Amino acid sequence: MYGATKEQWDHFVSIGLTHDLLPVVSNPNAKISAKSALRSTGKVPSKYYNGEVGGILNWTQKNATDKAIIEWSEQPDYGICIQTRHLRALDVDIDSDLADEIKQTILNFVPTAVFRTRENSKKFVFPFFLDGTFSKRIIETKQGAIEFLGNGQQFVACGTHTSGAKYNLPLTTYPTLPEEDFEVIFNHILEQFGTVAVFMDNKARQPDIDMEDDVLPLLLPHSMGLTNTGMYCLKCPKFDEHTDKEKGSISQSGYFPKGKGGNPKGHFHCSHNHNETGKPTQSDWAVAYNLIDFGDDEPVVEIQAESSQNLSEIQAESSQNLSEIQAESKHDRELVIPRGLIKDTVDWILSCALQPQPELTLLNVISFAGAVFGRRYEYDKFGTRTNMYLVGIANTGDGKDHSRKCIKKLAELSNLSRFVGPDAIKSGEGVLTMLMKKPSVLMMLDEFGMLMASIGGSNAQPYLRSCAKIFTELYSSSSVLYQGGMYSDPKKDPVNIECPNLCIYGTSTQAKYAEALTPDAIDSGELNRFVVLKPKIENPEYNFNVGDRNPPDDLVNRWHKIADSIEVNDLMGGQAYATNVASEYNMNELLIYQRQRKMELQDGTGPLYARYTENVIKIAMVFAISENHNDPLMSSLHIDIAKQIVDASIEFVRSLVKSGIGTKDRREDPLIDEMFAYIKDEKPTKTEICRKFRKVHKVDIDKVIDTLTYQARIKLEKTPGKTKPIMRYVSA
Repeated sequence: MYGATKEQWDHFVSIGLTHDLLPVVSNPNAKISAKSALRSTGKVPSKYYNGEVGGILNWTQKNATDKAIIEWSEQPDYGICIQTRHLRALDVDIDSDLADEIKQTILNFVPTAVFRTRENSKKFVFPFFLDGTFSKRIIETKQGAIEFLGNGQQFVACGTHTSGAKYNLPLTTYPTLPEEDFEVIFNHILEQFGTVAVFMDNKARQPDIDMEDDVLPLLLPHSMGLTNTGMYCLKCPKFDEHTDKEKGSISQSGYFPKGKGGNPKGHFHCSHNHNETGKPTQSDWAVAYNLIDFGDDEPVVEIQAESSQNLSEIQAESSQNLSEIQAESKHDRELVIPRGLIKDTVDWILSCALQPQPELTLLNVISFAGAVFGRRYEYDKFGTRTNMYLVGIANTGDGKDHSRKCIKKLAELSNLSRFVGPDAIKSGEGVLTMLMKKPSVLMMLDEFGMLMASIGGSNAQPYLRSCAKIFTELYSSSSVLYQGGMYSDPKKDPVNIECPNLCIYGTSTQAKYAEALTPDAIDSGELNRFVVLKPKIENPEYNFNVGDRNPPDDLVNRWHKIADSIEVNDLMGGQAYATNVASEYNMNELLIYQRQRKMELQDGTGPLYARYTENVIKIAMVFAISENHNDPLMSSLHIDIAKQIVDASIEFVRSLVKSGIGTKDRREDPLIDEMFAYIKDEKPTKTEICRKFRKVHKVDIDKVIDTLTYQARIKLEKTPGKTKPIMRYVSA
């Protein structure tokens, strides 16, 4: 029996959902009518018409009757669809451990919650009653979508999934949520797990309102940065009581001014978990920042508290359970940029971008600053300069080139073009020749992943293969005399470069960059020198209000002023006398963390942490110098943001390695061709592949299958079976 039992039909009638029920053909082997637009059974309201399956026309307008339900309950292939007019649902379309984390979060707020599940997947649906009129909302996460199903949507409560697995939903009473409680839960899930939300109704978040805020000027002297959602970062009054591992992060607490997101009241916010005393109260914030009297427009401490005191208490009590979730998601935190020259430059570039890419733009600006500052500043404890190799990952046509064009224009107007090098690398010798003329330079390279794969490939031409060695040597030679040896041509001078400061900003697609992730490249240190970021939002929406592509005069003047003050002419060659960049942060903590990660990772990615401390310091130095070039000081904020960037980079590269992409040059592995030939000829199941290659470890089989799939050489295909469909691998 593929459909619902009579007991299941009777249950939903008994809780008052008669008019909201519809049938769905749950038999995966049922024949779909040629006249129907359906592509599969078991997902949307449908019935049998003359023995064939067809959809129910205008089902959103249907109101079921008792007679119709009796007829439907007698058809063993009919499952139950529930229109979400009264019984709403959160549909978590995520098949990973993240789904379990989201489920636990829901239970923290609603202990009586039950879920519709199936045995072969972690995906689930959370049903609950909610009065009012609501339309669909979507929270996008890194691993799938979370949909709120409101008026005009439905979900399958009982029946059989297209995979053949039965749906399981307890026959019980389902919780009822007041609207304000639902909003708190939805916003909390969005904040904890989401990358972007799409609202399709009048409950959508409103645009910013232009309002004066009397409190904000009092807080600005204390603000440590501004997030891209408009929150001014502040140290939490209960900073020492944070219980989560990332309690030092300042990007999670601060003040939203009046009008932000359409909210007419300013409010404080702290996302960190706290000990038993709970989150800071309004009085805590007021005392901490000497805000004596807010008048009638006194800001609230938490949106949650304003909406529902009970749910706020539940959230505080469950903070310990959520701490691990927040810690594991640290590399997905919102990126914060300290106020000052770097942020203002990023903001200008984003304002005139058709497709804004915040992460890529930040990397490009940092690399430009690294070239300008490099030979004049040094963290003398480690002999570290601001030479760095940064890579932005984005799809073709997603606006990767925009920031490069803006940097070139800014450099030209600021009299800093001498720090901008060529757009391509022809050979390792060419790089050294360029540095002998321009010892501090930024190269902005497109298709960088293709270049790295070509450099490291077994068939790389000698004139390109030398680039990998030169990049590695130059990275560690920024504070000494680099001696690159003699050319074969005796007429050429030997390669001697005083404090070379090569900065690279490359862009690449993920597929091309993954080709460079060979074990040799990881172990040799070629890749641990690179900081690689992938935007949180792929395929950014168009900005139809593009600003002026010419940099503001004030911005140009500030870059020009810094250039003058650090004696640009002295940076172009000869001895480089560097100013020390001081630090209030104990760098030994970074070194200890770096060593621990290198030793504890057993998946081959430990070497990626070999330059962790150095990369963090280089980025933090740029923030410090741009903030005060006369007496630069790396603050805890600068280190925290730099750590966030480097952590995100390593986690991204590790995710590629753990997925089986690039962990070895499988293009030259005979097992790949052998397995591909077998799949092409036999169309086997996964079990049959493991049986055929039983001498190969299952982990290696999975990696080869991942590689063939990634190369678009094979795909999974559903084929008919005796009782249920069978998934087989076939040639793509």
